[in-house]
Amino acid sequence: MTTIAAVRPSGSALTPFRSPGTVIGRLVFRRTWRSAAIWAVIFGGYTVAKALGIVDIYPNAAALHTAAVQLASDPGLNTLVGAPRYLDSLAGMLQWNIASIMVTLGAIWALLTSTKHLRGEEDAGRWEILLTGQTTARGAAVNVLAGLFASTLLLFAIDGVFFVATGSVKTVHIDPGPAVLLALDVALGCGMFAAIGALMSQLLPSRGRAAGLTAGVLGVSFALRSMGDITSASWLLNVTPLGWLEQFSPLTHTSSFWILPPLALILACGSLSVFLAGRRDLGSGVITVSDSSRPHTRLLNSPLAAAVRLTRTSTVVWLAAFTVVGGLYASFTNAAVSSLAGSASAQQIFQHLVHTSTAVFAGAYLGLAFFILLTLICVYAANAVGAIRDEEASGRVDNFLVQPVSRLRWLAGRGALVVLVIVVSGLLGAIGSWVGLGSQGNGISFTTLLQAGVNATPPALFIFAVGIFALGFWPRRTIIAAYAVLGWSFLVVMLSSGISIPTWIQDTSLLHHIVFAPAAPPDWGANAVIIGIAVVLCAAGAVRFNRRDLQGE
Repeated sequence: MTTIAAVRPSGSALTPFRSPGTVIGRLVFRRTWRSAAIWAVIFGGYTVAKALGIVDIYPNAAALHTAAVQLASDPGLNTLVGAPRYLDSLAGMLQWNIASIMVTLGAIWALLTSTKHLRGEEDAGRWEILLTGQTTARGAAVNVLAGLFASTLLLFAIDGVFFVATGSVKTVHIDPGPAVLLALDVALGCGMFAAIGALMSQLLPSRGRAAGLTAGVLGVSFALRSMGDITSASWLLNVTPLGWLEQFSPLTHTSSFWILPPLALILACGSLSVFLAGRRDLGSGVITVSDSSRPHTRLLNSPLAAAVRLTRTSTVVWLAAFTVVGGLYASFTNAAVSSLAGSASAQQIFQHLVHTSTAVFAGAYLGLAFFILLTLICVYAANAVGAIRDEEASGRVDNFLVQPVSRLRWLAGRGALVVLVIVVSGLLGAIGSWVGLGSQGNGISFTTLLQAGVNATPPALFIFAVGIFALGFWPRRTIIAAYAVLGWSFLVVMLSSGISIPTWIQDTSLLHHIVFAPAAPPDWGANAVIIGIAVVLCAAGAVRFNRRDLQGE
């Protein structure tokens, strides 16, 4: 009997790893396939809802043609979902409604997942353990990319089944080939930004910087695509990843050439990532960032002041984005009213989205604009509570708590800062909308816009409260809980805009209980209930946080 056999626990045979050269890739796939499948199902359900909704709203070719003429002249919608092409067919209308949104959401999932499993694992110190095994830095990078590719392939397969099944419905009637190409369109968007995230993970020395710069690339790509769609500079579509996928046009007039640039970008970024992984030191980035500078002690006299200092850059960017979004969409109001006000089908779509039967189309359009603003504020709230959890997980909060600073004081200071930013975000969105409206003369007062801005904040406060509650009871699920509430609420609202959903399911959506002012006066009673529940959740989470042990990642 060998020594190993002698100490082996009874009933548990130790066996060597199968295919140790691919263990990292299989580990990444096991960690990512569930989220890929969830997003694939969300995209599939969204497509089914939109397809059936379009068939209901546009029952014949004449209705589609009328809608195509009207929607083509609305710069606001074109900025959001791209220029309308081939809307005189059901396939074209469906493609315009869903493709851009799915590609953008898929890209966000991909960049976060990619930077997490490359740079995030390295930042946490787990990469060192993996590299002591039978692999190299380049081999590990190849494995991670292979695992991400397998999850993206799973997303493609599930969406392909959903899209083909949707197209087989008699009233929809889209051939299987274009339906599969639509799934490929979404998968290519995921692949491009996963590859860009992988490259940024090699270039920059932290996950936060890598994810932030990759998100910046996505934002610039979205902006260039929007400019190419609403201005005469259509050539911009040729130089941006989202523009390539828009011109691919999977459901109508497919241009196979536009598959090549995304594939080339994926191959180039992936290959460069693997090459750079073997050229740099572990824990560093190709782009070096100085780890020392002259001391600046301003705003370090308290935990709250330190939080202001640490988050000031991202806070300013978020606030500027809220102001710009409010102003941008408000500036399109008159153009939208003139192009869509005479369309009964357009009014039906807006009524589904903003939950009102208002006849004032300018108010309904601005209600949709504030819905977009509200969603962005909710995303900020989820990110902010994730940042609070990250301070605990990384051990940075220990530096405050070893001093005479109580946990409740630290958490209250961070929470108060986030709540202040949420409230100011709504106000700045209203001010931006007022500036964007200018002298368009649509009869919407500044007070009405201000109320709409305040009305956009309760959902974000609730999502932040859910995150604080999770921080107290299930700290490792903090950001998942916050995004789960937001994702479910958004999904139910989008599905209900296309198909009829039982009331009890709609009631589970947070956004279903919000009136999207200024389409209609805000429901201050419902808002008060939402804020009241948020206060209770925050209090419970804070009490639990004060009593439990600190937990790392």
